[in-house]
Amino acid sequence: MPNELILIVDDQPSIVQLARMYLERDGFRTESANDGEAALDKVARLQPALVVLDVMLPKLDGFEVCRRLRATQESIAILMLTARDEDIDKILGLELGADDYLTKPFNPRELVARVKAILRRGERSARVEDTFPVHLGNLTIDSARREVRISSRTLDLRTQEFDLLLTLAEHRGLVLSREQILQKAWGFDFYGQTRTVDVPLIYSIIQEFWSITEPHIEDAAVRNDIPIELYLYSELGLDTFSLTNFENRDPFTNPEQFEKVFVRLNVKGWIEPMSDGSFRVTDNAREAVRHVLQAGDAQLLDFRSISTSDLERLAILLKQIVAESKVMDEPPEKWAVLKRFRVAGEHDPVMVRIREYLMDLFAYRDDSHLSAARPHFNQAGIVWMVLGALWNKEAVTAKQMAEKMTFRGYEVSDYEVALQAAVEVGWAEVDDRPDTFRLSRQGIELREQAEHLTNEYFYTPWSVLVQSEMDELYKLLTTLHDGLIVYRKSR
Repeated sequence: MPNELILIVDDQPSIVQLARMYLERDGFRTESANDGEAALDKVARLQPALVVLDVMLPKLDGFEVCRRLRATQESIAILMLTARDEDIDKILGLELGADDYLTKPFNPRELVARVKAILRRGERSARVEDTFPVHLGNLTIDSARREVRISSRTLDLRTQEFDLLLTLAEHRGLVLSREQILQKAWGFDFYGQTRTVDVPLIYSIIQEFWSITEPHIEDAAVRNDIPIELYLYSELGLDTFSLTNFENRDPFTNPEQFEKVFVRLNVKGWIEPMSDGSFRVTDNAREAVRHVLQAGDAQLLDFRSISTSDLERLAILLKQIVAESKVMDEPPEKWAVLKRFRVAGEHDPVMVRIREYLMDLFAYRDDSHLSAARPHFNQAGIVWMVLGALWNKEAVTAKQMAEKMTFRGYEVSDYEVALQAAVEVGWAEVDDRPDTFRLSRQGIELREQAEHLTNEYFYTPWSVLVQSEMDELYKLLTTLHDGLIVYRKSR
C-alpha cells in the first residue's frame, strides 16, 4: 500500500492541497486533475491505484467519469466526494461502481483512513478468492463473490454493510469495540468522534481571509501613504520595534531587512528612536494600521453563507481556546499571542472577531513551534528554515530556496552556507542530483520530534472544550472554509 499513486480530482485548489498534504504524509504518491476530461486522461496514462473523485466537476461531472472508468478500468478504486445528500442516493442507488463515498466538508484524516480501507479491501479480495463461504444457519457469506444469501435469496448490501457483516461473522461469539470494528472491517485508523481540528484547516481559512481582505488593505495603505510594513509588522506588536524583539518572534528573516525598514519608518516619523536603541511606535502609526485593517475587515461584512447564530457560536468556541492559550503554563513562551496588535473588540461584527481569534491561534502556533524548535537551532534560524524547505520538499537546492523565499531577504550564497551547515551537523545530506539536498534520517527524526512537541504545546489549551464541542467546532470551521471560498469567488 505505501507508495501507491492516488489521483485527486477536484476543481477546488484548497481541497486538492489539503488531500495531497495528508495522503503524502502517509506515504502515498499523488497527482491531481481539475476537470472530468483531464481525470480520464490521467487515469489512462498513470494507472493510479485509487481515484478521489468529486461529483461537481467542469466538462464531465464525477458521475460520468465514474461510469466511464468502470467500463474500462475495473481494477482502479474510486472514492467519490459530494457536498449534497441527494448525490449520495445517486451514488448508491445507480450502482455507479464507486467503492465508497465521503461527504463534504470532510476531515482529511478520515479521507486518508477511507483510502487505506478501500485499498486494504482490494488486497483482501485478492486473498480470499480461494476461501470458502461462511455459513451461519441459513445465512451464507461468500467472500470471493462478495455475496450474501439467506436460503436461496441474495441480499443487496452496500460495500460497507458487506464488510461489517463479514467481520462480525468471522468474529462470532466475541465482543468487539467500535474501534476494533472500524479497524477490522474497513482498516480505519480510529477517527470517529475524536477529531482534532487540523492546523492546515486553520491556515487555509486564514488564507481565505487574506485573499478577501489584503487587496483592500494594500489599496488603503497606498491611498493614505501608509507603509505596508507597518501592517505586516503589526503581528510582531506595535509598542516598540527592536531587532531583539523581531528576531525573537521571527528568527527566520534576515535581520538586515528589519534594520533597513526601521530606518525608513524613522525618517517618515512612524517610529521614534529610544535611548536603548529600540524604537517607539507612534500613536499615528497604530491608528494607520487600525485604519487599513478595518478597510480589509469591511469586506467581510456581507458574508452570508452561515447563519449569524452559527457564527456567534463559532466565535464563542474560538474565544475559549484563545483565552486558555494565554493563561497556560509555559512552555511555550507566549510572545506572539500576547504582543500581536489586535483591532477587533467584543462589540465588533462577528466575522471580524472570528478573523481575530484565528489570527490569535496562528500566533500561538508560532509560539509553540518556536519553543519546540529553538533549542535545536539557537540563533541559526536560516538552518532550521532550510530543514523546513527540505521537509516539505518545496525546495531542494539553494537557488530554489532563494527564489521561493525571497521575502526572507537571503541570497543564494546564504542558503548554500546554511545547507552545508545542515550537512555538517547531520541533519541533511547530498542527494543524487548535483547541488540537491534531502533530509537525513537524523534530520527527519528531528523535524518529527519538533512537530510532535509543537502539536503538544498547541493543542493542550484545546482541552477546555469537551469532545462534543470539538466536533461542533470542526463542523463550523469546515463550513466557514467552504463558505469563504464561495464568497471570494462571487466578489
